[in-house]
Amino acid sequence: MKRQTRLILGFVPILGMAGVAAFLLGPTESEEKPVAAVKWPLGESSIKAVDQIEIQKSQQRVVLQRKETLWRVAQPINTDVNAEKMESYLLQLSQISPQKQLAASQKQKEWGFEKPTASVVGNSAQGEPLFALTFGALNTFDQTVFTALQLPNMAIAYYSLPRLMAYRLGLTLDELREKRIWPVSDMQGLHVQFESKKPPFSFIFTKSASSAQGRRVSPYRLLAPIEGMGDEMRLGQLLRFLGQVEIDRIETENHQDKLAPWGLQKPAWKIKVQNGSMNLPLTISFGQRPQNPNDLYVTRGDVPWVGRLSIEHLSALNYNLEQITDKRLFTFEVKKVSRWEIFSKSVGRIILEKDKGEFTMLAPQPALVKKDAVHRSLLAFARMEGSQLVPTKPESFAKELQKAQKEWEVKMTFWDRHQKEMDALYLYPKSADVLYGIAVKSKRILVIPRRQLNNLPANIEAWIEL
Repeated sequence: MKRQTRLILGFVPILGMAGVAAFLLGPTESEEKPVAAVKWPLGESSIKAVDQIEIQKSQQRVVLQRKETLWRVAQPINTDVNAEKMESYLLQLSQISPQKQLAASQKQKEWGFEKPTASVVGNSAQGEPLFALTFGALNTFDQTVFTALQLPNMAIAYYSLPRLMAYRLGLTLDELREKRIWPVSDMQGLHVQFESKKPPFSFIFTKSASSAQGRRVSPYRLLAPIEGMGDEMRLGQLLRFLGQVEIDRIETENHQDKLAPWGLQKPAWKIKVQNGSMNLPLTISFGQRPQNPNDLYVTRGDVPWVGRLSIEHLSALNYNLEQITDKRLFTFEVKKVSRWEIFSKSVGRIILEKDKGEFTMLAPQPALVKKDAVHRSLLAFARMEGSQLVPTKPESFAKELQKAQKEWEVKMTFWDRHQKEMDALYLYPKSADVLYGIAVKSKRILVIPRRQLNNLPANIEAWIEL
């Protein structure tokens, strides 16, 4: 009994000390109240009033000026600003999230504002200061940057900004300037002329505003060396190359028309572009140095600079006739096909017609069909692409059509639900190894791989649902 009493009394001081410690340390983590977000006083309305921004960082001073909705670099050179990057930058200025606000104290001498790492000043069109951001030293303890904000008629406010956030606000000229080859979003009435020296090849195409509704039509139309639809993927790649790829490095800010050092005096590639808002076409030139074939250089007729691109972009300038031509035979939508007539020398005559959204067989005998098998075959022919376009003129097309109507191996017709013929196809041998496909309404002839015939059933029973 005495032993138990001594043990109990021995635990009392320990429990008492634990209680005192808990009182001194305060509430546990689960009981702590969340820290309120620090309000940032520089809002979107203040940023919209700014017409000039001056950024000082690493001995470089960049002055940006706005005229209406467009920003330009005014100093150290006069050049374009990347509109998307500028919009993002202005948004970041109004959405800064400080980690905490600091009270002015004796310690602010240690915050590094006497030798700031960067500063951002915004002025109105009349030159009145609207805000001034100054970035001081890095607080190594919590990886924040001491930041001072000066607003008109207000005392300087001090904040701790996350290191990455502060870094993004002190952008340099190279980070803000426009470095895309031809950053134009207006494709209305676009006309493009491409010229290559080695191998010698040129083509001209236009881009329509949009494809015809309900038709699989390429928005690109070739005007030369042949007329017809252009390959949507390949010609789209060329425009994306011009409008999205950024120059790696500016070689010179002012070439003064002395372009020979970059192989641009007689460029290997020239692209002339013109949209509906341009009075004259703009020439974009690409060249290479003979002694350094791994570099690609570019300039435009409306800029004084020469830029360097890496050799990986060279493929965007290599084209031939086969690559730029659209190789689809038909432009109609598969889902609109309501009747499909097939005549095959090997299988015979097959007529399929939709009934309540599904195909049934009418000939050679009424029957239910295997839906998946028929649908796969229809897709294969309606979306068929050739390996090569056969250039034709009206008289040569008519001559080939007459030949196809006599020598066909397979012919088929596609109808819509209004019993209107959408198009007709003839597959016929041009030689023992070459199969031609001719689309009557699209007026196109393409070389078709013979394996395309495998999309027809070996016999009628292969499509009939037993």
